[in-house]
Amino acid sequence: MKSLIAKDMNYIAFDNPGQDIKLKARTRYSQAEVDAILIPLEDERARVEFNCPQAFVAPGQSVVLYYDDLVVAGGIIEEA
Repeated sequence: MKSLIAKDMNYIAFDNPGQDIKLKARTRYSQAEVDAILIPLEDERARVEFNCPQAFVAPGQSVVLYYDDLVVAGGIIEEA
């Protein structure tokens, strides 16, 4: 999977960013962080595009986004 749509986005480090941001993403606790782009959408949703395809991503899981060691955003995967 090269991208996902997340709902119920929680922007911890900032308000809705309003523009694309390069971050690191994780969809499973044991998964390594991977390069991704966060694309804010309307209605507390966002698209997350991965630089490399990701396996085992499913609706209902969480996606967590990091900048360095800081958690900056997260949401629930709606479309995988």
